[in-house]
Amino acid sequence: MKELKWIILAATDGGRKIFEELYPDSKEIFAKGGKGFFRLRDEKTASASFKLIESKGERYWIVKDFGDGTAMNAIDAFMHENNIRYFGEATKRLAELYNVDYSLKESVNKPKISQRPATEKDEVGKTEYKTRPLTEAELQIMGPVVSQEVMEKYKYYALEWYSTVKYNEDKKKVMVTTFTATEDYPIFLHDCGSFQKIYKPCEPNKARRFFSIGIKPKDYIFGLEEAKIILDERIAEFKKANKDNNHIVDLSVYGLTENRWGKYVFDKIIICSGERDAMCLAGMGYIPIWFNSESAKKSYNDIDELLKIADKIYNVPDMDDAGLEKGYELARMYPEIYTIQLPEWLRQYKDARLRPCKDLRDFIELRPEKSEFKKLVEMAQRAKFWEINEKGKVEINTLSLLFFLKIHGFCKYKDEITKETKYIRKDGYTITEYEPGQIRDYIRQSLFELQAGNAVIETFINSRKTANKLYEDLEPVTINFDSSNKNGRTLFFQNMCVTIHNNLEKTPNPEDSGIEITYKPIDNMYVWADKIIPHRFKRLKKSFTYDWEKGALMINLENNPSKVMRYLINASRLYWREELEKYESPIKDPEERAAEQKAYEEANRFNLYGPRLANDEIAYRDQVMSMLNKIYVIGYLMHQYKIPSLAKAIWAMEWKNNEEGVSNGRSGKSLMIQCFEKLGLASLVTLNGRNAKLTDNNHFMDRVNKTTDILLIDDADRNLDFNTFYAMITGSTTINPKNEKSFELRYEDAPNLVFTSNFPIPNNDASTMARILFVAFSDYYHIMSDNTDYKEDRKVSYELGDLFTADYTEEEYNADINFFIDCLQWYLDCLKLNIPAVRPPMESINKRILRQKMGEPFLTWAREFFSRDGRFINRPVIRQAAYEDYCRTIERNSEKKGKTGWMNSIRDYVRYCDDLKCLNPEGHPFRQEGGRLIRTLEWRSVTKSYELIYIQTTDCETLSEDVAYT
Repeated sequence: MKELKWIILAATDGGRKIFEELYPDSKEIFAKGGKGFFRLRDEKTASASFKLIESKGERYWIVKDFGDGTAMNAIDAFMHENNIRYFGEATKRLAELYNVDYSLKESVNKPKISQRPATEKDEVGKTEYKTRPLTEAELQIMGPVVSQEVMEKYKYYALEWYSTVKYNEDKKKVMVTTFTATEDYPIFLHDCGSFQKIYKPCEPNKARRFFSIGIKPKDYIFGLEEAKIILDERIAEFKKANKDNNHIVDLSVYGLTENRWGKYVFDKIIICSGERDAMCLAGMGYIPIWFNSESAKKSYNDIDELLKIADKIYNVPDMDDAGLEKGYELARMYPEIYTIQLPEWLRQYKDARLRPCKDLRDFIELRPEKSEFKKLVEMAQRAKFWEINEKGKVEINTLSLLFFLKIHGFCKYKDEITKETKYIRKDGYTITEYEPGQIRDYIRQSLFELQAGNAVIETFINSRKTANKLYEDLEPVTINFDSSNKNGRTLFFQNMCVTIHNNLEKTPNPEDSGIEITYKPIDNMYVWADKIIPHRFKRLKKSFTYDWEKGALMINLENNPSKVMRYLINASRLYWREELEKYESPIKDPEERAAEQKAYEEANRFNLYGPRLANDEIAYRDQVMSMLNKIYVIGYLMHQYKIPSLAKAIWAMEWKNNEEGVSNGRSGKSLMIQCFEKLGLASLVTLNGRNAKLTDNNHFMDRVNKTTDILLIDDADRNLDFNTFYAMITGSTTINPKNEKSFELRYEDAPNLVFTSNFPIPNNDASTMARILFVAFSDYYHIMSDNTDYKEDRKVSYELGDLFTADYTEEEYNADINFFIDCLQWYLDCLKLNIPAVRPPMESINKRILRQKMGEPFLTWAREFFSRDGRFINRPVIRQAAYEDYCRTIERNSEKKGKTGWMNSIRDYVRYCDDLKCLNPEGHPFRQEGGRLIRTLEWRSVTKSYELIYIQTTDCETLSEDVAYT
């Protein structure tokens, strides 16, 4: 495989681009083909020049400095000018700077493959191979400090080829497949006696890097047999050097020590994560052992086996999340094991898979000198933070105590908004805040569990080293609490993390697509303990599907028993009265008719598509849109990711167009929003919207903070100051808590706004309407009263029982949560397809808005003045005369409108009434440019031009010129 330095030089025109960045004066030289001299330093006469040379078939530039006699290629010059000590670090930095692609590729990093039909001699399942010593290039792939001697000692060989004997895909033929190694795809074999492990380090697919031949013993420890052989060899060498037993040569020279039983053992043995790490350690003279995988469980027997040959055990875990998790788990289980911590800067560089560097081999590639790793060994820590000195006195090791806290998840975190430093503990994906006293309690309890002894516990309690100031030295961390992004959201349950994204990608199992389940933190994503959804999640089949081409919603009640979904279905049955109360049954007998009605209601208890509405396309469309609107809104509120262009406030109201100010009540508007909190899917702050003066209080939002997901203004009064909330929809807002310093809540951290109201939105200008997403609720659920014509009460509890009470089962919670997850996924599908916000049937809502704008006094006057059998319909009316009539009618009413407002209400009235066609119809002889009707006539003994108004009904085609006088 080509060395990275040659890839970099080739990608930078032999290093020319690097030289030009380092020495701008060189651009002029390269423009002349590299001929001429330039200054590398402040000197009178330019003494540096370039030369194009060739080595190993590669052409590249070097710079010769005749001032001091040195010659450097571009990488050497980069190291010199940037004071970089190690070649490996320099190449990684240059690869990043110049976007050099050195990743493994399936098109390049692959073996030569040949096949032939099997013969009688070929045994099915058998694998054959041919070994040879490693080349220098192959040794470099294992690690920069790995030698042929080390590889032979650990029985590693290169393979020229290996072959397998297997049935082909259709199981009809037995084929012999031979895989031949190439320069870009070396293949190694580790001979472990009873089994052999084949290793392909340059395989792009990590899952195909290893496989074993033969029978591998259970819990096999790689390197252990070799370690025992090396131990015997070193003991023999030590004894030979000290034949007279005068111990002239110290044990440490051979990496040995004498344990408490008087046996010679290694002073240390190091557990690492894989073969390349192990061979690098062996190349530096350390004794490595490794397990089948980093996640393999290390039993007490395994550790005891290692302690037979070593005084101290070290572990060097990988730096990725999985590696650290397993490394810390081992340190917790065996407090006497030392953990070697690779430096954080290692992650800045990329490996051959273009992932952050994470393991020991990566570190040694960047800094290959043994002294660099020795520093890490000397800084290794263990969880056992106490020692008993020669005098029998217990001593607390502060560094080890801090390491103990680190591996148990303790760290410190600075809140982005309050700037307050908090002591926290990470446990899986959960974050819990701790006070210093609570941390001390945790340590003390751990000492009891570890049976550290009374002397140790007493010393801990009395030690000044364990006082509150110690915790200021906890490791600072950055925590990602943002569980949402543009493409999805992660939910944290008691038993798992569930990530939901759009469901549009084709997958082998569409039923599970768009849902990812894990049990660990994702992308450094965590959640506060009190935000964990207090339920155990189990994925159910999808509760509904939607045909995007046909616009058909299919609700699968059998897949999901969600009670919330069922209540929302009925809250979307806009035409339930036509279906259930106004339906004229052909059955004459009252008892049979009642029985048929009962059977129908029972069979269609939760059905948007009742057979009685089968031929009503409008009802079908409107009810589907009403349900989809609720699904969309639930998904929008579930997403919790702020997209400025899609920012909306939710306005939940009743669909039925009642007299303004009259509410049916109990339609379920608030319940849908309260479900978020009841299910643990969102934190909710509720404000009493009935208080019209709510916003007069400077502290009315003092319970709102960054963790608030939804701000519900419940039962909003028609006179509520909506403008106070308007800024929160698209911008930041200032929160003014009582007795605390106010702070600004950024737009991306602000809660979603939801209003429930018996009234339409108070501001209906275009800008406001673009920021409002209505949710319409049918009056299926209602209360019978003297003010309504309902025949009975219909409550959610009558059909579904009381929701979210103490006897609500985990299965019921899980079903509701699954439905909400399906809503989120459908919403994300809409985002992916650029589907605009799904609104409910707006005709009735628009009429309610118009009705509110006009007001009941004006509407009463207009109905009377423009009555169908009156004198002022379908003919011109003097505008001033009509306005004066209006003023006389509501003379004492506080809602009396001025002339402009009155005229705007005339226009709204025409839009409001279904039987009215238009105002000032086109084609009328009196109509002027701009749409006004002007006519010169005599009125009240004054002849002049008067403005007229003309309201035309839908059933009148003739335009009258006969002016109506009052």
